[in-house]
Amino acid sequence: MVMWKGLKIPFPGYLSNRFYEVAPYYLLSGHVFSPGIIMMSERKWNTLSKEDQNLLREAGKMASEWNKKEIVSVEEKLKKEMVDKGVTVIPLTQNEEDEARKDEEIVRVSFTPGLERWLYKIIDIQK
Repeated sequence: MVMWKGLKIPFPGYLSNRFYEVAPYYLLSGHVFSPGIIMMSERKWNTLSKEDQNLLREAGKMASEWNKKEIVSVEEKLKKEMVDKGVTVIPLTQNEEDEARKDEEIVRVSFTPGLERWLYKIIDIQK
């Protein structure tokens, strides 16, 4: 039998599955952020005028900014609900977060041989 003391999964799953009943410690690691993704086929994209492409790019940026703010707002409410249920929420210090990012770099690079260009592009977009 495994006894959990803490857990790190997205807030909604932690609450809806009532993991707080068996794992009353929650680590705020900052390593996961649920994206809002807008996709279109390249073939369709290429049929659009440059003006329409630019409009869609701008709309995508606006939607992304709204999505991030909305997620942060919802997560704050869920975090309060967790604390109200007796969960100890543990944030990483900036030093701990920086150290973890260095350590995870080894894992990321080892799983993406030949895809480094795309990996670093994704990382840059997230900044």
